[in-house]
Amino acid sequence: MMSLILKDKPMHFQNPRLFCDHFTNNNSPALLLQPVRREVLSLQPHVVLYHDFITGAEAEDIKKLAQDGLKRSVVAAGEKQETADYRISKSAWLKGSENSIVGRLDHRISVLTGLNVKHPYGEFLQVVNYGIGGHYEPHFDHATVR
Repeated sequence: MMSLILKDKPMHFQNPRLFCDHFTNNNSPALLLQPVRREVLSLQPHVVLYHDFITGAEAEDIKKLAQDGLKRSVVAAGEKQETADYRISKSAWLKGSENSIVGRLDHRISVLTGLNVKHPYGEFLQVVNYGIGGHYEPHFDHATVR
């Protein structure tokens, strides 16, 4: 997104309907008490950026949680999964309880989006470490039928 700054005020000149505000909707008392800064980046497709969604301390807690579970990332290969040269990273899937940091983040996502992100409606939180030289080349995501 391109922005032009005049007198310290950003002006979106690609589309004047793009905006940044403090989101307090979705009938959530939590958002009324602690609004979230929301920036609409695109209308088609609808893309929204929530600023300061996670604190530095929460990010550190998630990294610690994932540390022991990090393993070479895999990709779907038909009905199974395998390593691939176009994806070089280590990843861990975190299954959270209601009282864990993962559960609290799941709840925060649900409040903001109105979506049920709990399994099986959404994926577990994935932590990926690309390290030095790691990468994930452009690819198509797809689901396999079981």
